[in-house]
Amino acid sequence: RMLLYLAKTYQSYIYDNPEIKANLYTDTKIAIPRAELYVLYAGKQGDKPSILSLNDEFLRREVEDYMFALLSDEELKEAYGDYRHRQGVEEGRKEGIEQGIEQSKISDIKNLMKNLKLTAEQAMEALGIDKGEFSKYMSML
Repeated sequence: RMLLYLAKTYQSYIYDNPEIKANLYTDTKIAIPRAELYVLYAGKQGDKPSILSLNDEFLRREVEDYMFALLSDEELKEAYGDYRHRQGVEEGRKEGIEQGIEQSKISDIKNLMKNLKLTAEQAMEALGIDKGEFSKYMSML
């Protein structure tokens, strides 16, 4: 119960601080207050140790596993799902840019071949294409 309360408290702290929230799903390390949790137990101790470590007992799993265990589906979709979506969009953009550059080079090669009557190799040299990539572009012509 205390771990759930702590997770909710940290979540509120992060979402109430715009600077921290902006860096939540980036590579930037964010600083959050260190938690100290205490439980007072009035029952018989038996063979239980007098001090238990939450870290030793529970936090040996991956953080993502705890997120899925602690947060509801709606909270995951709101927080982590959006992150995965943004990450996918960024990867898609990168692939799209790479494809656009390739298509532009192919178009430029064809134009040089047609308008200046160059061979494919001469056109690629004129465009400064690395010789190691000649065969790749030759297969696309």
